[in-house]
Amino acid sequence: MVLPGDVMSVTVTGTFLGPSGAPLKGCVSFTPNAYLTDPADSVIIAPVPRTYTLNGGTFTSAPLAATDSTELSPGGWTYLCTISLDDTPQYTFSCDLAYADGSTQDISTLTELENVAAMAGFLLLS
Repeated sequence: MVLPGDVMSVTVTGTFLGPSGAPLKGCVSFTPNAYLTDPADSVIIAPVPRTYTLNGGTFTSAPLAATDSTELSPGGWTYLCTISLDDTPQYTFSCDLAYADGSTQDISTLTELENVAAMAGFLLLS
């Protein structure tokens, strides 16, 4: 898909490694959370996933419409990002791809990671 020339775009890159440092296999998808319109170019961008397969544990997306592009309506929309890696649970989160943050962004700066509950220390008495 080629975006209209006046729509700002962002390219996302990323690297996924296992605990041993081996590259992981899988894919990453980006889906707008709303139908987007560009009235000046008479274009509607449907909320369909754009999926990118990992190659050697890495991916580079095609240009994606920036969430801060003033040409698109409605404002305030985001992407639903889905990370599907082999042998791991699928992980989905919302993210902004604002052009103001750079025309190329690494997924590690976009990912909402969950805090791991701290293990309580204990002392075995016997």
